[in-house]
Amino acid sequence: MTIEDGGDGYGVSRDGGPSRGAPADCLSVPSSRARRVSFRFEVRSLRATDLVVGGASVALMIGIFLPWFEFGSDVTGFFSFDSVAVRSWMYLAFFAALAIVGFLALKAIFPRLRLPLERVVVLLACGANLVLTLVCFAKKAVGLNWDVGAYLSLVAAFAATGAAAFAATMATVAAVTRRHRNLSTAPEALWGGQPPHG
Repeated sequence: MTIEDGGDGYGVSRDGGPSRGAPADCLSVPSSRARRVSFRFEVRSLRATDLVVGGASVALMIGIFLPWFEFGSDVTGFFSFDSVAVRSWMYLAFFAALAIVGFLALKAIFPRLRLPLERVVVLLACGANLVLTLVCFAKKAVGLNWDVGAYLSLVAAFAATGAAAFAATMATVAAVTRRHRNLSTAPEALWGGQPPHG
């Protein structure tokens, strides 16, 4: 059997003799090419509550590193510092918000991505961020004043938690309604497929 150049590919003669061109009784072996895998960021696949949670989480990430507290006077001047300068555990809120944004970005890239109890997990993460932000906001030392970062982080944490709670509630209501509808359309499911005995 011989393999010779057949123009577009290679000609393999069945009788073992030389082949010319690319006859019909020859096998064409095209050159292999790597397939390109494209990823598309589909914002439309996200719900309105997802967009609110994601936007508020980004705002929280920014607010954590903005000036949180300030002190001073007109004579000495004013000085400000961010939340992590005095509350290092605010890094937990930052990374939790980053994980939420990353998860929502994956959902936009892979619209069919579904994780067990994902609404509950997002709600718990947003709730934890709200608690951390509230504690950091409340534990203000005497002589300090709140700055723009504190207000922005507090509003963002409340917005993210509220949107996540609304999404989890609506998902629960939809699941209960769907289950009730299935039971009402198939009453025999209540009896394990067997009708009740009279």
